Amino acid sequence: MNMDYAKLDRDNEAFHLKQMEEAMKGGAAERSFYTAAFAAHQAAVSDGLMPSRDEDGELTYSPQQGLKAACHSREDAAATLNIQLPVLRLLHQVRILAGSCLVVLLYIAYRVS
Repeated sequence: MNMDYAKLDRDNEAFHLKQMEEAMKGGAAERSFYTAAFAAHQAAVSDGLMPSRDEDGELTYSPQQGLKAACHSREDAAATLNIQLPVLRLLHQVRILAGSCLVVLLYIAYRVS
């Protein structure tokens, strides 16, 4: 079976980029996550960390790619924390708002009774 792997790879890349663009249209948390995921993907492509096809059409990684990926793992952990920080700040603000609403409702209940 002779497949055009270059076309398959291009179609696959286009499909995933379209999915990411659609997902970025969501809320603030989704935008933060998918923007970071898109940046990470672009960085992996530019650093040469994506697999390449061998003569049998299988996706393979070279030993150098494995070493580079291990070196970049700390950056990935830092990026994950950078994504979580805005979400945690948003949750903290929602908690403060919920507490304020609870205080107002308790005051109203006290005044009504």
